[in-house]
Amino acid sequence: MRRTYRRHLSRKGKLLLFLVGFLWFIGWILSRLGPMVQAAAETAAARQVEEVLHEAVQAYAQWAGENDGLVAISRGEEGNILSLEQNTAAMAQVQGFVSNFVQEKLSGTGGTVWVPVGSLTGISLLYGCGPGIPLSVTTVGSCQASCDSTFSQAGVNQTLHRVTLQVTCHIWVQLPGWGFSEEWEEEMVLSETVIVGEVPSALFTQGAS
Repeated sequence: MRRTYRRHLSRKGKLLLFLVGFLWFIGWILSRLGPMVQAAAETAAARQVEEVLHEAVQAYAQWAGENDGLVAISRGEEGNILSLEQNTAAMAQVQGFVSNFVQEKLSGTGGTVWVPVGSLTGISLLYGCGPGIPLSVTTVGSCQASCDSTFSQAGVNQTLHRVTLQVTCHIWVQLPGWGFSEEWEEEMVLSETVIVGEVPSALFTQGAS
């Protein structure tokens, strides 16, 4: 009985040691995996945002071809510039169009991030080597857009008028068991117009920005 009891304690000790070692190994893997997964997920999400914004630019170009321009130049009888009229209604439509387009594309989309096993070792020579560990990634996003216009010198008696759209994307990246948020800001050029002649001080007759 005594000998059996000692053997039983030894077996329990080995099991406890195994569990402690296993938990330590899992903790070590997670400590290595977390930053790698987040970096890979950030890259994947940034690529996704860039692709969606590119699609938005193409969709806007198609939309703009079927609608009035954003800016109209009014000239006098001698060709002198009288005013620049900004189509505020069209700009508001562009802002809403791009915001809704990007938000719909980003919400609920997913993909797979692969983290190389070699990256978990912490050894620089093995970084990016070995088979990848697949992890599912889901993104949920929101988007805000606002128009802006600027003037700059484009040459002798020439002025460049540029209308841009600032897009801010807030993304929540959901990984198995955890997640993180990121913010991206992009600027899209909506129109560029080279104005020949002297630009008056009153640049816009409506909706000046």
